[in-house]
Amino acid sequence: MTSPLTRFWNARIGPGKVVAWNSGLVRLLAETKAALAPLGKTILYNGIAPAPHRTADRNRRLLSLTDGASNESFCLEGTNDPAARKRVLFTSIIEDATVMRQHPEKILLEFTNYQVDEGTINKVALGRY
Repeated sequence: MTSPLTRFWNARIGPGKVVAWNSGLVRLLAETKAALAPLGKTILYNGIAPAPHRTADRNRRLLSLTDGASNESFCLEGTNDPAARKRVLFTSIIEDATVMRQHPEKILLEFTNYQVDEGTINKVALGRY
C-alpha cells in the first residue's frame, strides 16, 4: 500500500525520484552502519512513530540496517489553544514499545519535549528501551 506522503511526492516529482530518494536513504544507512559500527558507534534512524504518511510497517524495514529507531514525539502533546495551555495532553509510548518488542535486539530511543514555565522554555528528555 502506498502511503499518503508517497502519493503526494509521486504527484510532485514523479515516482522515479521518490524511489531514488528512498533507495538513497537505505544506502545512506547501510554505508553509515558499515563505516561506524567498527568504531563502536550505534546507528539509529528517526521514523518509527505512527504517522499518516507512513505505511503500517512504520519503516521497520530499516531496522535491518541499523541498531534501532527513534521517535521524537511521545508523552506530552503541546497545544496552541490558549484555553488549553495549562492542560497537559498525554500520548502513549505503548504502541511504539509494542512494535519494537518484535525486535528485542534493537534499541528504541524516545525523545520528548516538555513545557516549563507555561511553554516559554522547552526541555528535552530521552529514554532508551
